[in-house]
Formats: sequence, C-alpha cells, structure tokens
Amino acid sequence: MESYNERGSSGREGFEFQMAGMFRDPSKSSAERKEWIKRQMLQLKESKLQIQTRSFELEREQFKWQRYCSKKQWELERLKLENERVALENERSELQLKQKELEINLNNSNPTNYELL
Repeated sequence: MESYNERGSSGREGFEFQMAGMFRDPSKSSAERKEWIKRQMLQLKESKLQIQTRSFELEREQFKWQRYCSKKQWELERLKLENERVALENERSELQLKQKELEINLNNSNPTNYELL
C-alpha cells in the first residue's frame, strides 16, 4: 500500500516534492543538503532492510507451509494405501467365504462314496 502525504501524492511523488523543495530553497546550505541526503539514504537503507526482513519471513513461512503440505500429502498417501490394503483384505475374506460356501454346496449335492454303498 502506498503512503500518502498531506497533498495526496504517493510516496514517490512526495519524495520528489521534498527533494525539489530542498534543492530549490536558496536558504539551505550545502551542508544541510548533504545532511538531508544522508538522512534520506539512511531511511532508504532502513526501508530496504525492512523489505528484506519481510521477504525472508515470507520465504520461511512458505517453506514451513511446503513442509507441512508435504507431510500431509505423505500422510494422505499412507492412509490411502492403508485403506486399499483393508479393502483387499476384505475382498480376500469374501472370496474365501464364497469358496467355503461352494465347497459346502458341492458336498451337499454330491453324495459321498460311503453313502452309495
């Protein structure tokens, strides 16, 4: 978000307005102008450091988020595989039950050799 001075100008325009005023003012000495430049440079350096700090904070948050997402993705994949394993176990049990049912039906429909005698 841009900052606004009392004239409603953006920060850049405000800076240019201040600079023009400083260098057009005949009452300002060369030493005052140099001091103003030093203060402006210091403010710009401080602003740059704040921006870099914020950038590093955002990168750190992004890294933490990516790590969290990776962990959750791995966990989700593990749960999917576990679910698939349980489904396959259930299917195997169902097939075993059907096999036993067929064996029982086969044994009931075919008399054994002992019954024929």
